[in-house]
Amino acid sequence: MAEDDEYRSQLLETAVDVLNVAATGPRDQVFIEGLPATDMNLVAALWYAEHRAIQDAQATCQEGIEARQQWLNTVQRTLLSCFCSQEFLP
Repeated sequence: MAEDDEYRSQLLETAVDVLNVAATGPRDQVFIEGLPATDMNLVAALWYAEHRAIQDAQATCQEGIEARQQWLNTVQRTLLSCFCSQEFLP
C-alpha cells in the first residue's frame, strides 16, 4: 500500500486528525485502549488510522486485509512503548 499515493495521503490526514483531537479534544477521549489521548503519539496515531481503515475495508471486502492486520500486530508488539501511558515508562 506504500506505493498508493491516495492511501498514504488518507492515512496521514487521518493520523493528523487523531493527533489534533488528542491535543485539543476532551481529556477523556480514548482512541486506543490503555492509551490516554494526552499520550497519543505519531506511531499510535498512524496505527489507529490504519486500524480504522482496515475496519472500513472489511465492510467492503477489500483485498490485502490480512497483510495489513499483520502489520498492525507487528507494530504494536515491537513498539509497545508507543501504546501505553507515559506514566508507565521510566
